[in-house]
Amino acid sequence: MPSMIKLADPGIFHTIQGEGHLTGQPMTFVRTATCSVSCPGCDTNYRLATKKSVEDIVSEVISVTPPEIRDRWVWLTGGEPTDQNINPLIRGLKKAGFAVAMATAGINRITAPVDWLSVSPHGELVQRYGNEIKIVPKLNGFNAEEWIRENDDTIDFWLRFLQPLDGDEDSQAECLRIQSLFPHWGLTLQTHKIWGFA
Repeated sequence: MPSMIKLADPGIFHTIQGEGHLTGQPMTFVRTATCSVSCPGCDTNYRLATKKSVEDIVSEVISVTPPEIRDRWVWLTGGEPTDQNINPLIRGLKKAGFAVAMATAGINRITAPVDWLSVSPHGELVQRYGNEIKIVPKLNGFNAEEWIRENDDTIDFWLRFLQPLDGDEDSQAECLRIQSLFPHWGLTLQTHKIWGFA
């Protein structure tokens, strides 16, 4: 029986990455359904819309990715991708020649190799290393300054970002205040909302 992945709506679409280090990179998104984290204030529709096999997802990713793009990226997001057995999909996408990035809350260990791992902690952080970590004050469900003080020395991320909620001046001010205390943390924005991307 083929491995099935639960997808939200829209499940597979091509756009431009709007957050973090890969901002501006054209990529195809695969939005998985369900989320065991369920953050208050989440602006993402991750309700189940359909189930597809890994083979069908890879075929659709190939079909929606413009052929002239040389650096072919897929961004796995949700919901929470690690709530499902996502490893066969990661392997299938890489076999098809895609670089694979994943956004996760870090509640489960990532075992299949990904090319870019973006973690935004909500609750207990199991995945304590990756390429970038993003904290969004007023969304992550904890005091960002306290969290950094308690965890900064025990996490291993190449890039560390504070990111305000889109259009929230209090969140923006909090990011600036915290960044002044921890100057090795950078700032990022939800630029896809500024540009009007999906």
